Amino acid sequence: MTDQPTPQPPREPGHERAKDFVEDAFFERGHPWLKVREIVMILVFWVVLLYPIVILVNSVAPHRIWEGVYRWTYHDGYELVHFLVRAVGIIVIVVVLFTVYLVLRNNHRERKVYPERLTYDVEGQARRKAVLEQMYRERFGTEEFRHTARYYVVAPDQNLPTRYVHELLFTQKKGESE
Repeated sequence: MTDQPTPQPPREPGHERAKDFVEDAFFERGHPWLKVREIVMILVFWVVLLYPIVILVNSVAPHRIWEGVYRWTYHDGYELVHFLVRAVGIIVIVVVLFTVYLVLRNNHRERKVYPERLTYDVEGQARRKAVLEQMYRERFGTEEFRHTARYYVVAPDQNLPTRYVHELLFTQKKGESE
């Protein structure tokens, strides 16, 4: 197995920059009918979403706010609105109380529990540091040299391949368990 990267086929210009992004014809130059169609659909969906809310506000208000908007006046509607207001109020109170509880619990753990109890494997960390220190020593010299060097040119064979450290630690850990 070699650490050399495999050659990649040539790519069209701009591909490197665009490979991490979603491409959408709406934001490209041109496509006027696509833009008109999508904007009209967005506006229709906003009307579908907001019109029932406008009807509700117009019906619950003490007097008619908008003349051209439907206003219901039957008793069942008012009962439903009052029930929904109470239900949403209770839900908001429960969410706020639960959020405050979680914040206080987290703060307590940050101040009292985590400083007194280790949340990681100390021996495993020491083994990983030893493996990394050995690899650094082999590739870049002693620790004293690495810390005192003011200028250092990394040779091409000293570059770390992709996922090298992960594989080094994984094979070291796997080798210990056997």
